[in-house]
Amino acid sequence: MSTARDRAWLALGLLLQGIVFAGSAAAAERGEPPSLIVFGIAASFVPYGVVLVFSRSLTGVPAPGLFAAATTAALGAIWLLAPPVLSDDLYRYVWEGRLWLEGFNPYGIAPDDPSLAPLRDELWASINNKSLATVYPPLSQLLFAISAWLGGGIVTVKLLALGGLVATVGWVARVTGEIRVALAIGANPLLSAESALNGHFDVLVGAAFFTVAWALSQHRFVRAGVAISFAVGLKVVGLVVLPLLWRRPKAWQRRLPRRFCSLHWCGLERRMIQLRGQASSQHAGRETRVSSPSSIGSPANSSQRAPPASLRG
Repeated sequence: MSTARDRAWLALGLLLQGIVFAGSAAAAERGEPPSLIVFGIAASFVPYGVVLVFSRSLTGVPAPGLFAAATTAALGAIWLLAPPVLSDDLYRYVWEGRLWLEGFNPYGIAPDDPSLAPLRDELWASINNKSLATVYPPLSQLLFAISAWLGGGIVTVKLLALGGLVATVGWVARVTGEIRVALAIGANPLLSAESALNGHFDVLVGAAFFTVAWALSQHRFVRAGVAISFAVGLKVVGLVVLPLLWRRPKAWQRRLPRRFCSLHWCGLERRMIQLRGQASSQHAGRETRVSSPSSIGSPANSSQRAPPASLRG
């Protein structure tokens, strides 16, 4: 009975959060001041808190990653048609993706270059810092080009960003085994608005940081390096995790989970300890089989090592 009541509160919290999102998105479409949308996002943290508290009722739910990902997609979809009133970066994303398809290099040409005059439209008027070439790393440029190839509209970039958030939620649920953690990320109002409203890909950098922490705790250094490269390819801020590579593996194994307070809170440390225990047990079993003395000193081995009869006596 308690579980059913908790799930009812959880559903109510998600419903209220969706209603607040819908009201904020409608205000953005009407051209209301950005401060009103910010207030709506801030207000949505109240039902979000209810979701966090009563998400404990989801323990034991089958396919927890799928549930968290579906919830993330449903909440994020509310923002897709609203204009990005809190950031104008999205217009530049679309513009630079279009430049790649037109054969121009955004690293070598600024939006106000006269040679780009035939491409100017209403989108160009909303671009920020028109006198500067792009500052976004190559992997971000690849995402811009993909969005342009898929349609090139604002909604296309938003869909890619929301897809990144959904994929991150699924990955976190798989690694931690904690649906509460995945839901805390997917239903977070800031992450939802940043991805589906503003079209930012920063959540993928966070997913890369999470992967680095997981890979280092497992001593999977190649995967950690790939994740760091992915983070740097999206945002230069990804360089902040490079100092983690300056420590010895044993120091990483002992100290890494405690440095990431959020990971400790979300149960990643507990999951890593379980995985390390399983790996240690398997390794000990292999060593026992290899060093087993059952074959040492046996009659068969003694006869094999005995010298020929012609050499004895």
